[in-house]
Amino acid sequence: MLAAETGLYESTVLRILDSLILGGYVKRLSDDRYVVGPKALILSEMYLRSFNLADYVLPRLRQLVSDAGECAGLYVREKDQRVCANTLITKPVEHIKIFLQTFAILLNLR
Repeated sequence: MLAAETGLYESTVLRILDSLILGGYVKRLSDDRYVVGPKALILSEMYLRSFNLADYVLPRLRQLVSDAGECAGLYVREKDQRVCANTLITKPVEHIKIFLQTFAILLNLR
């Protein structure tokens, strides 16, 4: 299946898989299926450490704020909640009041 999907010869795919298995990046199961190996986590960690979301998000939030004239924010889903990762406020007093009202509603304080 990998050979057909990639256009590589099956022998080439098997050699690559063998190399990945030896390196710990791929694991072969007893039923001849392949899964991601534990060393892939190291690559994932390296990527996450090198990637600063703010470098990507903040310029776009600034543009959105400029275009809309309103606040903009990036929220990240955390189970059944959302967590604010970045926010830009254009009208501090008005928006803080709205934020506090919304927060009170979410906490069922009203």
